[in-house]
Amino acid sequence: AEPIQTILRVAGVDDPYELLREATQGRSVTRDELVSLADDLDIDEAWKDRIRALDVTTYVGLAPQLAQQVLDAAQEVLS
Repeated sequence: AEPIQTILRVAGVDDPYELLREATQGRSVTRDELVSLADDLDIDEAWKDRIRALDVTTYVGLAPQLAQQVLDAAQEVLS
């Protein structure tokens, strides 16, 4: 739900964290359910398209930047 929350925040949705927490807390949620939730929101179709295009195999969030920070810190310590 993290990438969806980020998109919703940029799209101007009020408190996307709370919206998604209420929809997902305590249960497993499918991708289709999350897309349906987004489809029901009053946001531009382009934002909905971005949500529909999300895929667990391609979304990496901040992982590349975080990994680089760890590598840089390790290199500094080892130097």
